[in-house]
Amino acid sequence: MVRILQYQDVFKRVLPDNYMQGKVITGNESCSLPVDNVSYQIVTQADFIREFYPSGHRINDSSWYQDEIKKIKDEETGEEHYCFVPVERVSVSMQRVIVEKRLTHLCGNPIQITYSGLKTSKKQKDLIYNLSQGWENKNMNTAFFYLARSVYITGNGAFCGYINNKKFGWRVFSFLDGDTLYRKRDFVTGELEVFGRRFKQYDPSGNESGEYMNVWDNQKIYTYRYAGVNSKRKKIKTDQLFGLDGWELIKSGLHGFDFVPVAYSYDPNGACWSFSQDNIEKLEVSLSRLREVNKSRAFPTLVVTANSVKIVRGNLNKPVSVIKINDPAGNAKILDGGETSQSFTLEIEKLLKFILMGSFIVLPPEERSGDESGASIKIKYSPSIEIAKTDANFFNQPVDDMLRIFKHGYGIEKGNVSDYDDLDVNASIKVYIHQNEAEYIEMLYKAVQAKFLSIESAATKSGLGTNDEYKRLENQAETELDTKKVEEVYDNENKKKVNNPNTEENE
Repeated sequence: MVRILQYQDVFKRVLPDNYMQGKVITGNESCSLPVDNVSYQIVTQADFIREFYPSGHRINDSSWYQDEIKKIKDEETGEEHYCFVPVERVSVSMQRVIVEKRLTHLCGNPIQITYSGLKTSKKQKDLIYNLSQGWENKNMNTAFFYLARSVYITGNGAFCGYINNKKFGWRVFSFLDGDTLYRKRDFVTGELEVFGRRFKQYDPSGNESGEYMNVWDNQKIYTYRYAGVNSKRKKIKTDQLFGLDGWELIKSGLHGFDFVPVAYSYDPNGACWSFSQDNIEKLEVSLSRLREVNKSRAFPTLVVTANSVKIVRGNLNKPVSVIKINDPAGNAKILDGGETSQSFTLEIEKLLKFILMGSFIVLPPEERSGDESGASIKIKYSPSIEIAKTDANFFNQPVDDMLRIFKHGYGIEKGNVSDYDDLDVNASIKVYIHQNEAEYIEMLYKAVQAKFLSIESAATKSGLGTNDEYKRLENQAETELDTKKVEEVYDNENKKKVNNPNTEENE
């Protein structure tokens, strides 16, 4: 039975309480360091989900952005009463734009697996090629994409490897899919000691059928079902699990690894747009007010002065294009809509600019004729490249954990666990950068010609070939050499026949 008291990660945002309220002293006065506790507002992962989907934005909450209150007079009774009139609300999917842009730069290139040793034997080369090909076949780059997407949107995520019928497989757990994640690390090494995944199951009708939790330690996987804190059912083994009571153990078994087969990632800042969330909400308020103003001012107004008017074309829901005035003294004219204040435009432009700056996002620049140099492209996209390199460092540890899990699981599948476990390889994230492909290939070619870059490294970095591209080049060179030897032997035989007239054929 697993018994642990820790814990679910918490997400929070700093509040401005007691900002700059410290004691003021002169230059010669001494004082002790004041106690200044920072206040935080707890943010749940459900809040991140609401922020990600436009339909859940705060602008759509009438208690936060209120409807208009109007006073209406009843013509029959003369009584006056107040009512709420819905206002225009605009929610934009800036959060998704930020997520997709950052995912593109982080996951646009496949993760590179390289050998870290000084010398490589033929056996090790074959293992490396098989491992790289297995990484592709098992869609491990897709697994990293789902892990990064979960962290960007909900603040955490977990990659889990498993063995089923001696075959390696993986899953990614995320709050996006209804999973609540718990973990406990060693206080000294930081190694994951126990990991938990809490989730609900539903019957075919969509009704909840039970709440469960899977728990992994370094040997086994346990499955618990929630029975209730005060449950009086017989034969229920209850214990305190991650600080939670009322769970019964259903089953347990070996998971096939000698460590917790989970790569967990947690960003204490929460969703990747958290530093721009306040400006996004202000932008939606400005857009909603602009739309409300345009509703009454931006469109032309038809003014009719007559005792009797008939609409020939159009109605109350569509623009009136033709009317008939049954009054000799009648008149009709159109008043142009007033121009919207430029302050709205300025405010919206500035808010959008600060949102993109705070999120390190670059919108596609205007297209230029002709090829653009790689340096120019990098300068234009430098904010996105900078945050992608920061994210690559942030995800280095989870990627290393994913490679460790994959090596062991793939070794079990191939029946060669020890060799794959001992293989000294490293997984690194290569940030995707918009670049001139022809210029990049030419740079690799010149580096190989100058002999400070090997053909093997160039074949790996080009991104044009397969994982075993260098091995294919070697096979191609050997085939060409064999062909050349055959041609030389054939030429030598013909020369002998020409130079020796006493051959049977000449006779």
